[in-house]
Amino acid sequence: MNLSRAIHAASATLLAIVPLGVFASDATPVASPGATPASDALPPLPVKMVAQLTGSGGINDTVARFGVHGTDLGHTFMVGDEMYMIFGDTFGANGSDWRSSAATVITDDDPTDGLTFDRMIEDREGHAAELIPSKKIDFDEITVIPTYGVAVGDRLFLHYM
Repeated sequence: MNLSRAIHAASATLLAIVPLGVFASDATPVASPGATPASDALPPLPVKMVAQLTGSGGINDTVARFGVHGTDLGHTFMVGDEMYMIFGDTFGANGSDWRSSAATVITDDDPTDGLTFDRMIEDREGHAAELIPSKKIDFDEITVIPTYGVAVGDRLFLHYM
């Protein structure tokens, strides 16, 4: 992935709601690729945007508070009563200040209006830290992608690829 593609992918993190009924346990298993006719394809799911979480115009003012203009990914895991949201590629203004990963802490108990960030893990005041550094070198290692996190006691462990 080159830098321009990474910047394009990391525009802003959005929170969207997908109906839980979609994941019902009585769903018909999908056959191997090519075996299911197109007429049997699953119907499109209704999705509603709740809030833009990061970037300019986001509900968390991440530009001013943490120097975060855009992120990609955005998956969560619980640590006690706090929810951690882990982001992949994270950028400052105009694609500058590239960080391969960042994290925020959320204690918001009402996601119907978006998720309010309490704080981000920072490396200095007002700057979201890069949690897992990457080389950012073409044909070697461009970025690392956080895939999940777990807490064991007071230690956090991030899985990445």
